[in-house]
Amino acid sequence: MNKYFVIAVFLLFTCHTNIVFAEKLGEFEKKATSESLKSATTVRYKSEDDNEDRSLLGDIFGVFFDAIFDGILTTGKYSFYKAESSFTSEEHPELKPRNNGQRLVPFLRFDALFGNFESAIELQDYMTETGYGAFSFSYRYSRFDEQSPSDQLVLEQSFLNYRMTLGDRTQLDFGFGNYSLKGNKDYSDSAFRLGFAWIGDRHFGMEYNYVFTEGDELKISDQEIALLYSHDYISLKTSYRIIHGGSADLRGPALGLSFHF
Repeated sequence: MNKYFVIAVFLLFTCHTNIVFAEKLGEFEKKATSESLKSATTVRYKSEDDNEDRSLLGDIFGVFFDAIFDGILTTGKYSFYKAESSFTSEEHPELKPRNNGQRLVPFLRFDALFGNFESAIELQDYMTETGYGAFSFSYRYSRFDEQSPSDQLVLEQSFLNYRMTLGDRTQLDFGFGNYSLKGNKDYSDSAFRLGFAWIGDRHFGMEYNYVFTEGDELKISDQEIALLYSHDYISLKTSYRIIHGGSADLRGPALGLSFHF
C-alpha cells in the first residue's frame, strides 16, 4: 500500500470546508433521533421455475458463506497464535510472534484525541480496549462542546469485538454492542462495528472504523479514517471523523496519542 496515496486522501478530507450552523449539536441530536425507519413489504407469487432458480442460487450462496465462515474462524485463530506467540516459523510461516507493545491485536490499548468540529465545536475523544487473541471489549467516550450557543453532546460506544489477523501487518475486526447519545435527552440502541488496521514496515499505518446503529431511538453512522506513526507502546494518531445522524452530520479532524501493550 502506498502511504503517500493514503496521506493525499487524508489531506483531501481535512481540507474540506464546512458551513457552520447555529445550534449544530442540538440540530444533530434532533435529526439523529427523530427520523423513524420506513419499510415496505412486497409479496410475489412464485412459479416452479422460480423455486428451482432459488434452490440453485441458495446452493451457490451456501458454498460462498461456508468459505467466508471458515476464513473468519481461521483468521481468529491467527489472532490467538499472535497473542500466545508460542509457534515456530515452520508452523505458521505467514506470521511472526507478537512483541509486547505492538499496535495490532493488543492486550490493552488507550487512545486520547482532541479536535475541532465544524469550526465551533471542540471534541474530547477517549477509547480503551482490552482483550486476548480474537476477543476484546472496547469502550469509547466522545464529548462535543459548542461555545455559541452553549451546548454539549456525548456519544458513548461499547462493543464486544472479534479480531481477525490477516497476515502479519493487517487486522480486521467486527463487533456488536451499544451506541448511546446524551444531549437534552438520553438515547441508546444496539450497534454494529467494523474496523480495519494496517501497519507498514516503516512505522506508518492507517485505521478505518465504522459504527452503525438504526433502531427505535437512534439512526447514526459514525466513520473515522486515521493515519498512524507507530512505534512499540505508542503511536501518533491523526484522524478525520464523519458522523451522520439522519439528515444532519458532524465532521472534523482530531489529533492525539495511542498507547498499546
